[in-house]
Amino acid sequence: MNSLKRLLYTNTASVLWFCIIPVVIIKHFFLSNLNNNYFIYKYTFWHALNGQTLFGYYPGEYLDKNHYGPLFSLVMAPYAWLPDWAGYPLWVATLVTFLFLVIKKLPLADWQKNGILFICLNELLTSSFNVQFSVMIAGLIALTYIFIDNKSDFWAPLPMLIGAFVKLYGIVGLAFFFFVKDKPKFILGCLFWSVILFVLPMIISSPRYVLDMYQEWYTYLIIKNSENVSLTSHQDFSVMGFVRRMLQNPTIPNWPFLGVGILLFGLPYLRIRQYQKKAFQLLLLSSVLIFPILFSSASEGSTYIIAFLGIAIWFVIQPYPRPRYVWILLLVAFLFASLNSTDIYPLSYRIFLREHSVKAIPCLFIWLMILYEMMTRSFEQYETDSQKQG
Repeated sequence: MNSLKRLLYTNTASVLWFCIIPVVIIKHFFLSNLNNNYFIYKYTFWHALNGQTLFGYYPGEYLDKNHYGPLFSLVMAPYAWLPDWAGYPLWVATLVTFLFLVIKKLPLADWQKNGILFICLNELLTSSFNVQFSVMIAGLIALTYIFIDNKSDFWAPLPMLIGAFVKLYGIVGLAFFFFVKDKPKFILGCLFWSVILFVLPMIISSPRYVLDMYQEWYTYLIIKNSENVSLTSHQDFSVMGFVRRMLQNPTIPNWPFLGVGILLFGLPYLRIRQYQKKAFQLLLLSSVLIFPILFSSASEGSTYIIAFLGIAIWFVIQPYPRPRYVWILLLVAFLFASLNSTDIYPLSYRIFLREHSVKAIPCLFIWLMILYEMMTRSFEQYETDSQKQG
């Protein structure tokens, strides 16, 4: 245990984190083809610039379809202009660096931030191999809380809304509203940034085009949900997906699970006197990061970087010495949720885990534990930036 502590006080985690960039680049440039997702992302810019639908099939350019909102076409503009040999590595580096910088801004001690980096490494590698925007979504949700914690109430809605305008997940940042000091300023920021982000894609297209694309996006997401819940998709790694696949019944609806999930998620808000406790806030941040992954039919392996950031935050703030059950929950999550798609398991076992959405279950246990702690604990013993215990 002492050697583990010493490791957390070194730069090892940061070095390993940034080693992911060359690993991903070497794999895709020298050992395999560039990931298809990058071409989906890249061409959203060119399709918007040319007035083409963002949600159609373009088999000459990439496989599958784009799932992201019109704002994403502008996000990808700097990368789309570059040749692939430059744009692709820059995109991977942007994702990895952004989440790193956000983690380093969390109100935690340095050793805790290093612990988060270690816990998230494998999920970051998985998402980076797929050049997934989910890496940035994780950072955007956490950055909303960081702005609120720093009393930057006007700016706080911006990262949350970027995430929402691109992939909807970001809207969960509204859960931090009760921690906001200047609520009128926060609401003003929500209105201001919503208008700005809605209008921005019109710079490379037109108002009519953007309105049409938002309407198409809404229609497409409904269709995409029906595709996700099929028993053979590589998505629906959710609580509902687990039940649907265990019972082999794709007609089981989302709403009963969402209803129960939202009810449970909201219970800690009853503890109004705890709102100002840093540990309570960080536990809510953990819950917010895990919740949309557990209860979304769009959840896939690469989106679990979002949930694992929440799991990592929960773990590093636990009271010292950490109870045995905390270590067990983390180990189970790592073995059956993080490593379940790696070569340490036989292919048949990996297929079984994927086909039954097992990835969601360890994360569900931790999420329920977080809710239990928020509802029952006093938070003086939790390790936050005000304690900085080792």
